[in-house]
Amino acid sequence: MQLNPFARKRKRRRAASVSVEAGWLTPYAKKAVVGIILLVIALIALLSLVDMAGPLGEGVQKIFVMLFGWLGYAVPVSLIVLGGYLIWPQWVALEKLRVIGLALALLGFLGLLHTWGVSDDDVLQAAYDGRGGGFVGFLLSFPLSQALSSAGAAIIFLGAFFIGLILTFRLSPTEIWERITGTWAGDSQEEVGEEAAERTPRFRVNPVLRAPVVEEIVASESSEAGDKALVKKSLGRRYRPAILQYLQESSTAAKLGRDDERSIKEAIKRTLENFGISVDMGGTNVGPTVTQFTLRPEEGIKLSRITALQNDLALSLAAHPIRIEAPIPNTNLVGIEIPNKAPSLVRLRGLLTSHEFKEAETPLAFPMGLDVSGKVVVESLARLPHLLIAGATGSGKSVCIHSLLISWLFRNSPEALKLILVDPKRVELTPYNGIPHLLSPVIVDTEKTINALKWAIEEMEIRYRLLEDSGSRNLPSFNLNNPTEAKPYIVIVIDELADLMVKHAREVEGPIVRLSQMARAVGIHLVLATQRPSVNVLTGLIKANVSSRVAFTVASQVDSRTILDMAGADKLVGSGDMLYLAGDRARPVRIQGGFVSEEEVRNVVDVIKASGDPEYDASITSVVRGVGSGGSQGGRADDPLFEEAKKLVQQAGKASASLLQRRLSIGYARAARLLDMLEDKQVIGVAEGNKPRSVLMEASSENETMEEETVGTRDEGDLVDGEERPYQDSKW
Repeated sequence: MQLNPFARKRKRRRAASVSVEAGWLTPYAKKAVVGIILLVIALIALLSLVDMAGPLGEGVQKIFVMLFGWLGYAVPVSLIVLGGYLIWPQWVALEKLRVIGLALALLGFLGLLHTWGVSDDDVLQAAYDGRGGGFVGFLLSFPLSQALSSAGAAIIFLGAFFIGLILTFRLSPTEIWERITGTWAGDSQEEVGEEAAERTPRFRVNPVLRAPVVEEIVASESSEAGDKALVKKSLGRRYRPAILQYLQESSTAAKLGRDDERSIKEAIKRTLENFGISVDMGGTNVGPTVTQFTLRPEEGIKLSRITALQNDLALSLAAHPIRIEAPIPNTNLVGIEIPNKAPSLVRLRGLLTSHEFKEAETPLAFPMGLDVSGKVVVESLARLPHLLIAGATGSGKSVCIHSLLISWLFRNSPEALKLILVDPKRVELTPYNGIPHLLSPVIVDTEKTINALKWAIEEMEIRYRLLEDSGSRNLPSFNLNNPTEAKPYIVIVIDELADLMVKHAREVEGPIVRLSQMARAVGIHLVLATQRPSVNVLTGLIKANVSSRVAFTVASQVDSRTILDMAGADKLVGSGDMLYLAGDRARPVRIQGGFVSEEEVRNVVDVIKASGDPEYDASITSVVRGVGSGGSQGGRADDPLFEEAKKLVQQAGKASASLLQRRLSIGYARAARLLDMLEDKQVIGVAEGNKPRSVLMEASSENETMEEETVGTRDEGDLVDGEERPYQDSKW
């Protein structure tokens, strides 16, 4: 009989299809099913208390009472809370430490009930009768009472109960005593007149224990208080977007077996000893993408000898690429980072629900990712104050931008944060069209981008005048002193800077440099991203004013030095692996960024859109402004020969570079620049090949045009009727 060679393949395909069908439920759907089951059980138990659940309900309630004793009557309520959390996890973010503390406090209380509430001769019968702590209390108290005594067991249970309270509420014994004795009653009375809508945010904000005296607030404290005030403002209308349920959870953390760890350490030590370098191996930090092995060289050994053996270590470990950090900051150790064989995927949801992100109180805080030791790194754009993101194509720049935007949208209402998004590629940021945080639709045109940058400069100048009039030092201080006129943060995100710099380098670089120099204090921040880290895109002025940078994997050391002014980015493994260099640090930190898929972004944007409609300002991109941005477009002619060149082309009836060169005795570059100025002023038309340009403005209309330009470009500080003209207040 001839066997069918395709039978095994069919079987495998069938098994694969069955496995796909079997895993059709998402983790969130499974939790929701469990939550509904818990709610059903809890409701049946509650109905049994009023004799409306029949024998089955009475049996369920009896089981609860036998297990937990007197606390059995509160079990249905606890099940309702737990079931609600499983169905709507975005409302409450439970941490493992709090769950452990709650369980410890519960077990300690049950043990206390069965130790103090029941006599020593009746502990088992009390459990059957549902008295004391039930069978759980009996199993906890009986062994300890036999080993010590009832008093000793009660002391242990009492200690466990208080430790559980401290872990659950994160309060010291002194704070617990103050709350019990009502020391904070005065503070609570001062908050009676506040709006009921100003409630505790999803992320935890530390309470202010004493009302601060305004005269004694220093600048840093007022800035922090202003940030808190803006956080409260963002939550004034209960802005709690339910986006966590649309974000997937992170996978299991990467692990390294003891045998693998031992073999890698031996290989590193053996390789270095072959080149005459004796070291002592230290600890190991297992991160999501790489594992860092630490070592301490003997005295007298230069670190350059170790870093020069990078390729030899990669050969002996059969791993590429390897990055050597010598030394690790604030230590006397050298770190060797080796890529994990099975890296773990870091999801944005795990970063948003982390303790570090909840503790951050600034509105513009965002999680960068996990470092080489697996700790969450959180930064604030208000501290940076601008961010440069660069790397090769497909290295994770766009995902990083999505993570930043979702973090800010999750944290800030449209009243606290406004965005201007620039996407020349037209595919990355356009899904955000329609969210209420936008000042204008996503900008994809270069001319509109230049106008938006000039608008930002005008907004910056207006805000500086407001700070001057109010005597404030920065935007948080102004919002604290003027809560009714609080201004939102404005973040300008440019996804591809290279496309703008290639087309209009002068017009784009000038506004970016001025904003990066001055806009920090007034709450305007820049996020610049490019996949072309060359010196004509990341110019010296831009790098000098944007000191905080993120470098993803690049092709060469030259690109890495262009971004970070040092090598290292060429040794990254890609897929979100980055080097983050803050402006106040000398060496970069290696971080694995959070991943968010296209489907997750689309679902989150849909939720944000449902929270309100955008209020677009058409003047941001449509009006050409005459501000000092470093470019000639849209400003006054700064060449002294401009007027003479204009009269010349009007008299000649045509315009060309050769005509200006011959009549004005200037070079070609200056003649071409004058032609551009005349075209910007609509004196001449656009170029038509080798033909001379046509003249659009006749000499007879010159005076009228001059008057209109004088009125239209009058500065806000010009004198009108002998008095200084007041400036127009900012809409945003």
